[in-house]
Amino acid sequence: MSVARDLTTRSGRIAAAGLTYVYFALVVLLPLGWLAWEGLQFGLGTLVEKLGHPHALRAFWLTGLIALLAALLNGVFGIALAIIFARHRFVGWPMRSSTCRSPSRPSSRA
Repeated sequence: MSVARDLTTRSGRIAAAGLTYVYFALVVLLPLGWLAWEGLQFGLGTLVEKLGHPHALRAFWLTGLIALLAALLNGVFGIALAIIFARHRFVGWPMRSSTCRSPSRPSSRA
């Protein structure tokens, strides 16, 4: 049985959701929990004082700015690349076509 067919069954969807939650916990929740544990070892007042320091505030601002710029660039280049993929043929097009199914070119399978 193929992986795509396994995901159409109830047990396949439950397994995929469970794997997603485990991955999320390992990648996001575990590091955040560790940061909270380490940050609160000296008390909440100390943590708030350290987070309000000018160096920490500057780091937060810089992180937000870089994230915003990355999202904007990702959007611009992603849309441009999507237009190129949808409208033009290029070297390697058959391989891209076989790995990426777009709504404009539906699969022959149901």
